[in-house]
Amino acid sequence: MDTSFECLVQDADEALHLWNATRVIQTAQDEAATRQALRFLRQRATRVDEREAKMKLSLVYADGIANWLPKDTLEAAMWAKSLYDKQLAAAIAACAPAMETTDSLRHLIDNHMPLLDDNGDEMEQNAQNEQNDALYLVGLVLVHGDASEKERIQGMDALTRAATRGHGQAAYELGRLYSDRYMHQHTDKDPQKSLQWFHTAWDLGETRALVDLAYGYYEGDDQNDKLAFQFAKQGAEKNDRYCQYIYGHLFLKGRGTPQNALEAVKWLQCSADQGFAEAMEELAIVYLRGHGNVAQDYPKAYAICQRGAALPHCQTVLADLYRHGWGVNRDYQTAFKHYQLAACHTDPSPYAQHMLGEMYEN
Repeated sequence: MDTSFECLVQDADEALHLWNATRVIQTAQDEAATRQALRFLRQRATRVDEREAKMKLSLVYADGIANWLPKDTLEAAMWAKSLYDKQLAAAIAACAPAMETTDSLRHLIDNHMPLLDDNGDEMEQNAQNEQNDALYLVGLVLVHGDASEKERIQGMDALTRAATRGHGQAAYELGRLYSDRYMHQHTDKDPQKSLQWFHTAWDLGETRALVDLAYGYYEGDDQNDKLAFQFAKQGAEKNDRYCQYIYGHLFLKGRGTPQNALEAVKWLQCSADQGFAEAMEELAIVYLRGHGNVAQDYPKAYAICQRGAALPHCQTVLADLYRHGWGVNRDYQTAFKHYQLAACHTDPSPYAQHMLGEMYEN
């Protein structure tokens, strides 16, 4: 380390190290000292919870340094975004050794993008893992950042190369980018390609892909009830509320499995207990009307709808219960209030609107 920078930090309180590094960078009197200060700041900023260093680095790259470090909006945005983007912060932390020895992400791109694919099998595993982590970070920044179209293509290539060489997070990110479930304006949606990458991610140990596979086969373009049931079951058993809902719904409708309303109610209840709105609404309808081997149960319908009282279907069920006196004292005024609530949503309930009309007439 350069002596001038070393002198500033060796006797100073650790809390002042970031301040001293920033001062050396801002004055830029000695290039060697400034470069060492920048590397120190980058090393600290790679830590997931080091917010101050990330913020200072963002400002450094937004302004540039004297005559040897030009402004870099891509780098500035990366550090600023890492303050709140946990995925990006974790990707930066995984690349800490490489980030500490380079001056910018563009140097990282230059070092890792032209890398061999042909002799990748001959690399030591640690070196290959570091390279894949770098490709994943480069891909995230270029695809999601304010980059040119050419750089976005380069970012997709980086993610693809990392994923095909065994990086599960990169495979999962590609699945998201191609999926119609996630909003990303710069990627052409391809549900089939999305499912392929989610399968790859799952095979590489990315358990998050379970939910996306269940969703893709449940209501995507490649609908497949048996596969939806298979993946939803695994996700439900891992306590994912969306998978629990899908699993319960498939049992209720007899899709991909013999119909079993009791088993459906069990899993819908698990999902509803975690606050999943669709599960609450479906349970309310099951108990209001009865379904298969589950009997009509007005008190249970009422209890569920009280929990989901802000949901349109629950509001109409509550209105029906009060209008007919099912499990509660008949109360037309309260029934009217709940129909009115259900009819006033952005996507209003046609049934509630119809019932309001009937009650006005009568």
